[in-house]
Amino acid sequence: MMTMADTYERATQHKELAGEMREFSKSMKKKMEEEIKKNQL
Repeated sequence: MMTMADTYERATQHKELAGEMREFSKSMKKKMEEEIKKNQL
C-alpha cells in the first residue's frame, strides 16, 4: 500500500492525499500486528 501511495503521488502530484494513504497504511499495519499478537496467545 505504501508503494501504491508513492505511485499515486508520482502520477498525480497530489502529495496531501498520498500522505493520507501512507498514514492509513501505517495505521492498518499497526492494527494487524496487534491482532497477530492477540492470536498468538
